[in-house]
Amino acid sequence: MGKDVELFFKFLWFLGVGLPTIMFYGWMVLFGWLALRGLRPGHSRLSALLFATLACAPIGWYGAEYAAATAKQRRLEAIVREGAQLPKLSDARRTLVIHAGRSISWQDRLVEMGAFDTLYITGRNHMIRLANARRAGCDRGTRGNVRVQDTYRARTGFLVCATETKVDSFPTDGLHFYLAPPQTPSGRLEWIGYYELKLIDDAKAKRIGFNGSPRIDYPVFPPVLSTIGFIKRDVVVRHIVPWHGEIPFLFGRVNLDAKTLKPTAQPAPEDVRAEFLRLRDSSDRADQFVAGYIATATGAAALSADDVAPILQSNVVDYDFGREIGYQQFCYHINRLCDFPDALVAACELKRSPKPGARPRRPAVLGRCDRLLRQCNWCRTTPQCRPFLDGQVAACGKDKGAARDASLKPLRAN
Repeated sequence: MGKDVELFFKFLWFLGVGLPTIMFYGWMVLFGWLALRGLRPGHSRLSALLFATLACAPIGWYGAEYAAATAKQRRLEAIVREGAQLPKLSDARRTLVIHAGRSISWQDRLVEMGAFDTLYITGRNHMIRLANARRAGCDRGTRGNVRVQDTYRARTGFLVCATETKVDSFPTDGLHFYLAPPQTPSGRLEWIGYYELKLIDDAKAKRIGFNGSPRIDYPVFPPVLSTIGFIKRDVVVRHIVPWHGEIPFLFGRVNLDAKTLKPTAQPAPEDVRAEFLRLRDSSDRADQFVAGYIATATGAAALSADDVAPILQSNVVDYDFGREIGYQQFCYHINRLCDFPDALVAACELKRSPKPGARPRRPAVLGRCDRLLRQCNWCRTTPQCRPFLDGQVAACGKDKGAARDASLKPLRAN
């Protein structure tokens, strides 16, 4: 039974693809042979020209399909380039409507960094309002995994974070960010990745920015014909203009700068410090990890060197502050602990000193802690590429990353 089914589908494939392809190439061979025959003495040159034209007709059909795909690609690429040149929004808007569903990784950050006070997020089965609020549970997900958590949430001592509320409607006027590409009449999607920002006022929409990756159907080569036309392959043209993520796209179109943003519902520094001390002094190791991340995110804005010293001397932030000296990730990992240089160096030397009874360590290993201050100064004065965090892209690029790495090499030498 299984063999019969397999043979049946092979037969269908032959009827749908194999036979049309044989006819496609057979047509060219037949009329090409007739054209060559017409070039012999005594035959009509006109008939030879006619047969040659007929022989080339399938290639002309394929060429027309390929040319149409090429023209479509150029048209869509032009749309992307024009979208990057549109006039930017001149006045700040504090509310944004996002179409195409929930993505915690960057939508929460938009609110927590203060880019917008309120987000409305719409999807197929939900509609929510997102705003900063003081509530329990803002540290959910941080316990035991300090390094990858959100700096903006940690700056509040995990007392404040983006909070969802179900709603029945969203503002029709204002800024609207579309992430789902529209379908063509045939149901195909012309874009893989679609980022469009519009300003709507009294039902009139003005495009503020656009970026995307066109999806083009090119006929395969060599041509393969089916009963519904040439077999095609999807070609996705990515990064026609630089793309660093949703937050840099929005920041670039509405002229936002992370350094000047002021998030709502921020706790006072003394509240952050009180929460830090509570977590630091907890007997729960998971609480201590959260305290460590608060220390790296807030630094001297809320804490003192005496406050952070016990955390630095423990292993909740890092078991060895010297191991990342000379590497760019030091700046993100250590962050504002550089506000406390003396305590940081003391903790580094303590962790790198030989334990009682252990083999003495090389002076070069012990001396690595002396480079902490130079590394901290490098982090303060060297622009970093962290668009997922701050939306800034001026320091991004392979050449700039390579230059940063080269400038750190002396700090890595033993």
